[in-house]
Amino acid sequence: MGLLTYIRDFLSGGVLTTKEVPSEEFYNIVTEIHIRELAFYSCVNMIANSISKCEFKTFIKGTETKGKEYYLFNIEPNKNQNSSAFTHKLISQLYRFNECLVVEEKGQLLVADSFKQTEFALRDNLFQGVTVGDFTFVKTFNMSEVMYFKLSEKDMRQVTNGIYEGYGKLIAYGMKAYQKSRGNRGILNYATIAQGNEAAKTAFDDLMNNRFKKFFTAENAVLPLPTGYEYSDIGSKTYSNEGTRDIRAMADDISDFTAKAFGIPPALAKGDIAGI
Repeated sequence: MGLLTYIRDFLSGGVLTTKEVPSEEFYNIVTEIHIRELAFYSCVNMIANSISKCEFKTFIKGTETKGKEYYLFNIEPNKNQNSSAFTHKLISQLYRFNECLVVEEKGQLLVADSFKQTEFALRDNLFQGVTVGDFTFVKTFNMSEVMYFKLSEKDMRQVTNGIYEGYGKLIAYGMKAYQKSRGNRGILNYATIAQGNEAAKTAFDDLMNNRFKKFFTAENAVLPLPTGYEYSDIGSKTYSNEGTRDIRAMADDISDFTAKAFGIPPALAKGDIAGI
């Protein structure tokens, strides 16, 4: 098994750490991340889609107006995004990092990809190193010059990630059990390979690693065996109580936990309620 970089924390919105892990554990991590990201962004997109359908109204001294600000929020906030794309990025950043910053530059509204905030008790907080795409602002923004959003004091994504850890292992185990219950099994009897016979050892490795693999995966196949080798098929074990429904149920649990963290009814997040 190879050694790979441990990247789960980074992909799930945390801090990048380095840890050498076996390749098998790496694939389990990938499975877990895909399921949690599906649940997370399904909820994010549901909220963003709902907000993007809303009309932002602007008022001056209590009178509704449709001027520059109305155009920015409802039609085109900046040169590269329409209002829907802008809203989706804002909501995604807000739920992914528990905070989001929107700055105005030359009449355009921009959602920051990253920034550093310096907090004060009696005056405006400062925002430095504000980055949008490949551009980083040199200037420092005051709190009164920006729109700063914070979801809650407790980052719910960090809380749900703790739940995902256990469920990710269960799902990976369920997938292994499902594959194992439907795999082919057999017994190979062969004479002992004499030490120093490199040709025989190479042929044996090729038989085990390549020829048997093709034999098991092919729809129709014949496997010629050298003299002294005897293969007995013991069949595959298929258990009726092991199926993809159990794996689906565990994935649905992750979706339910995520929806509750977002304040969304779980049935709505899974699409079980038609027409709503």
